[in-house]
Amino acid sequence: MDVDSTPAPAPAPKPTPAPTRQRKSPSPQRTSIPINVHSTKPPSPKPASPQPAPAPAPQHQPQVQIEPTQAAHTAASSIQRTWRRHHALRQLQSLRSKFNELTDRFEVPSVLEYTLKNARESEDGLEEVAEVETKGLPYAGFVRPSPSAQTQPPLDTTIVPPLSYTSSTRAIHAQNEALLRLLNALDAVPSWGDSAVREARKHLAKDVEGEAARLDAWWKAVWREKGASARVKRVRA
Repeated sequence: MDVDSTPAPAPAPKPTPAPTRQRKSPSPQRTSIPINVHSTKPPSPKPASPQPAPAPAPQHQPQVQIEPTQAAHTAASSIQRTWRRHHALRQLQSLRSKFNELTDRFEVPSVLEYTLKNARESEDGLEEVAEVETKGLPYAGFVRPSPSAQTQPPLDTTIVPPLSYTSSTRAIHAQNEALLRLLNALDAVPSWGDSAVREARKHLAKDVEGEAARLDAWWKAVWREKGASARVKRVRA
């Protein structure tokens, strides 16, 4: 019996699976910081410049006092008198302008109120007032009373009641106060013995006093001429 001596074929090897690759996470980038290897040396101080030598102190020379002469005294006194004179005249000119402005812009009211009985004398505490119209007696044509005039009798203030302090008489009281302040300002202007200043002040004071007397005589004349037809009313003070 014949035996087959041929060897049997070896079994084929099994295929090995390929290994899977794992992805690596990206590593953080490193920021390189430049390093200055060259060291900076502080600047060397500059040598101080030599200071100049102090100047020698000036020697004080004795001052020679020169006494003013009589001519210098006379010139200084003349300059002082001239300056005082011009200064006083400028003040008077300013006051004259204020006076002209007061008289030019002043307007009398159309109605005046006179107090017949004040509230203190009244039993009910009311003030008795007489209302009078000023129409027919203009202030512009009213003549100023002259103290030396013999034709005009002196004003009898006992029969004329005083002006009330109401809105209708406010302009009269304000004008009187303004004229009084102007007279006080005139008294404060010194004349320094100068005749020109003294005469200018005298004339202006006369005009201011005359205007105050004229205004006082006017509102009293209104009562004398129109007081009989006054309308009497009782008001609360």
